[in-house]
Order: sequence, then structure tokens, then C-alpha cells
Amino acid sequence: MSALVALSGCTGQAAGAQDRPSAAARQSVAGAAAALVRSGTSRFRTTMVTAGDGSPRTITGDGTFDYVAGRGALTVVLPPGAPEPGPVTEVVAPGALYLRHRGAGVPRDKWLRVDTARLADGDLVTGGATDPLAAARLLGGVREAAPAGTERVAGAVLWRYRGITRPPAAIRSFAGAPVPFDVALDARGRPRRLREVFTYRTPDGHRMTVTSVTEVYDFGVPVRIALPRAADTYPGMIVSPQG
Repeated sequence: MSALVALSGCTGQAAGAQDRPSAAARQSVAGAAAALVRSGTSRFRTTMVTAGDGSPRTITGDGTFDYVAGRGALTVVLPPGAPEPGPVTEVVAPGALYLRHRGAGVPRDKWLRVDTARLADGDLVTGGATDPLAAARLLGGVREAAPAGTERVAGAVLWRYRGITRPPAAIRSFAGAPVPFDVALDARGRPRRLREVFTYRTPDGHRMTVTSVTEVYDFGVPVRIALPRAADTYPGMIVSPQG
């Protein structure tokens, strides 16, 4: 029996959705975040390309995530010419982003703590990486979705969908602008690869595009993420797309 036929009996929303109407495709896509929470933990990789004000700039990162706790830790590599030397260590938690070795005037032995509720983009791109849970949650606002074929990655069959989602109104930078996406879901409905394209205008009127690609793998890997102590943090702000 082929892998595709064997998977057709799975309970995951993605399985067999190739021939389903658009309403079912939207349901599969919208369930991506819940599927990640059910999976517990994973490793992930992220690539972010910003274009629109000169040569494109690429930022990469990799780390681990605890979806139940909503915490992640990753190392982000900034593009050549960035003011911060070397890689940046980040810890993501509900309502907060901690960065080590980023931020002008921050002592080298301190973590910069950012209240993500104050960020105009909700920290979808400000931190230099889109964490997998935030990326998947954005799909909850899916407006259009259509099957886009299947593919096999590391022996697993993935179901691809393309469509458009919209950020919640609270994310001011994008002001409800449509976000095109391309997502590959496994038989349990988990996003294994997700590409989202954000477009906005800077205060001086320049049109900017940020393309974020997140890959998720090694589900169930042991993850222990401790938040920096208050004594080791430094309150501050980093520049978001809208300043």
C-alpha cells in the first residue's frame, strides 16, 4: 500500500484534503496552530528577507519551541553590516521578547526585554524571526485557501495550501493588509513549512516587503526554556516596521 493511501485513514484534517472544497481547505489551514500545541515541542528554522529600501537583507535563525508554554529560544544571524556584532540570542514568551546582544546602550551582560504588546507588528517580524506559533496563529485569520498539491519530505507526505490571511486589527503595522501564504501540512495538520509575505509602508512612504519562511521538524524533542531573571533584564524597545 502506498504511503498516500495509508495516510488517507488518518484523523488529521490535512489528510486527503486534496479534493475538498475551499471551506475544508480553510478549516485545515486555520487549525495549524492548534495542531502545533497538540504536538508539544519541536525544532524550527526561520528565514526572513526584507526588500524595498535597497538591496534585500536576509536574516536566519534556528531554535526550539514549547508550544504548550508558548516559549521558544533561538539564535538569529543578522545580515552583514548590521549594527549588532555576531548572532543574537532570543527567548520568546507570551507578551515578551528577550534579546541578548541586541540594542544600542544595552549592557553586554543584560537581556533587552521588549513588551510585544507595544510593538506595531505584534512581533511578527520585529525580532528578526517569525516564531512558528505566531506564524501558525496568523493562519487563523485565513480568508482564502486552496489545495496546491502534495509533496514528500523526509518520507512524510505533506499537503500544500495557498491562500490569503489577514492579521488581527491589533497588529497596527499591517492594518489588515492581506498576507499571502503557502503552507505544507502533515497528516496531523501540523505546519511543516510556512511562507508568509508581509507588506507595509514606512513612515516616509516606502513600500516594504518581508518574506518569512518557517520550517518545523523534530516534534517531541526535549525543550526546557528558562526566562531571564528580572535582575538580568534591561527594559527597552527595538525598531518595528512602523517605528
